[in-house]
Formats: sequence, structure tokens, C-alpha cells
Amino acid sequence: MKRLYQKQWHGIPFSSFTEISSKKLADSEFYDKYYREFFKKHNDFNEIDQWWQDLKNHAANWLIKKFPEGSCVLSVGCGLGYIEQKIWKEQQNKIDLHVTDFASDSLRWIQNILPEENIHIAMEEKNIPESKYDIIYFSGVDYALEDNNMIELLNKYKNYLTEDGLLLLISFSFHDEDNSIKNLAKEFIKSILHSVGLFTKGQFWGWERNQKDYFNLMSHSGFSSIHDGFIEPGHVYWIEGKPS
Repeated sequence: MKRLYQKQWHGIPFSSFTEISSKKLADSEFYDKYYREFFKKHNDFNEIDQWWQDLKNHAANWLIKKFPEGSCVLSVGCGLGYIEQKIWKEQQNKIDLHVTDFASDSLRWIQNILPEENIHIAMEEKNIPESKYDIIYFSGVDYALEDNNMIELLNKYKNYLTEDGLLLLISFSFHDEDNSIKNLAKEFIKSILHSVGLFTKGQFWGWERNQKDYFNLMSHSGFSSIHDGFIEPGHVYWIEGKPS
């Protein structure tokens, strides 16, 4: 795992609404503040950067092909729900799509698109029946959680899968390991500059993982028949497994 830092997201500098920290991981309070600022600046999905929309569209198109007609699907950590609104527009008569997120403020737009009963707040998930979903997917969630928390989360949602269900992780923070002297030297120089106050890493945003890291997450969470690959274009990583 490699630490990930960020100074802004969707054109909103973190320093404009909070004190950033390169040591403390962005928590729920941070995200609540962020989304309040986000919705002041943006009114709908179309106002988000086109490159970001394209990346999410590729992921949504790939996911749609994974959903058998009539399947019940749960998106965990859907965030703004961009992928989900696209899936719903194309598949609402073919699948039963549900969403949940850990920051309720992020659901503002998707609440105007999905039926109310299909939207679940993470703190209220006791109302979600177990052994219901044919497919559960996490899109862009893993970066924000340590291994033990991610394993705990995967174990929890494993109970929500049907007997033959499938769990998918989609990562926009995959780490291609490159141990070249050039990249190692660059990281070393950044560390030196940061230690003397000449370089700011930004907010501690989470982690990047490599293929081995993801296989360890899935296997330690009790999944088997594990497969992985990339969604192209964009080189977005995915890994899937079935409950053992």
C-alpha cells in the first residue's frame, strides 16, 4: 500500500473550508464539510469535469454488462451517484438497483432519481435484508480505508449476498508498481522538501493498492473464485469474488 495525498477535488481546494493534514486521514466530518462546499458550486452532474464523467461512464457501461436481467444490485459507497444514475436510466426496467453511502450529504442528486426505498443511509443499514443482493459493488471506496477496515466491510456485505452472489471492487486508485530509479528519486526529493516545509503533500486522502494487495483483501474476507482485470480506456482496476 502507498499513501495517497490530495489538495483539491472537483476544483474545490480543501484549504478553502478546513485545515488540511498530511497525517490525519480525511474522516466523515471532512467529507460532510466538503460536500457542503461542493453543492454550493455544482448544480448537477453535467457541471463536473468531462474527463471525470468519461471515466465514470466507462465504469458504468462495464458494470451494466455484469448485471443479469432481473438481478438485485447494491452499490456501496456510491458517493454522488454518477455511475448509479447512468445505470438507472438505462436499466431501471431490467434490474433492482439500491445504493448506500457513508456521507448522507453526498446523496442529494441521486435522491431525485432513484426511488426512496432504494436509497439507504449507512447508519441505518439495519433495515437492509440479508441474503438479498445478486451483485454488490464498491466503486472508488477502497482508497479511503485501511486493510482491516476494508476487510471488515467486505465481510459485513458478504452477508447481504445471495448464495451465488458476486462482489465487485472497482478501484480508481490502483498502484502500478514502478521501482525505477527516477521515480524513487522523485519521491525521495519530495520527502526531503516536505520535511523542511518547502513542499506540501496535501490532505492524507487514503491509499493506493497493487494487485497483490487486492487479492489479499478478497481472500482474507472469505471470497473465492477471484478474478481481476482493467476497464479500458482509463486503466481502471476491478476485482471480483464469490463467497466461499
